Amino acid sequence: MKTKFGDLVLHFDNQEDLEKKLKEAQGFSHTIETYGTGLYSMETPKPIPGYEDLYAITVEGGIRLLKLPKKDRDIIRLLVFLSERPLSSDQIRHMTGIANPLANMGDHFLKLPDDTYTLTPEGRTEVVSKIIPSLRESEAKG
Repeated sequence: MKTKFGDLVLHFDNQEDLEKKLKEAQGFSHTIETYGTGLYSMETPKPIPGYEDLYAITVEGGIRLLKLPKKDRDIIRLLVFLSERPLSSDQIRHMTGIANPLANMGDHFLKLPDDTYTLTPEGRTEVVSKIIPSLRESEAKG
């Protein structure tokens, strides 16, 4: 269960046990709020400096692209470039709305052992030297 303090895992066997655990969790929440000030951050992560015009970070920690390239593969490249961690195909689908991201990835992607994806150095270079300048140039033209 996601909380404002982080993830909370409750193990239970039946509804009565679940209700008991949830009441206990309320006590944990009160204790953290009372004594834990300064131990946790409620601040939403900020975009990478210099790229604030391209994306925002959602409350859930995902990426919402503010500018979209014309091609699906370039949208995916931009998203993966801006992500602070490798992304799964489900995360890419959720954040881009592209139904089949794997069919649109092609070159410049590296699949990691945990089935997440990152960009190759060539892919990162293409995003920085071509995709981002093209998006900013299009905006400047109006």
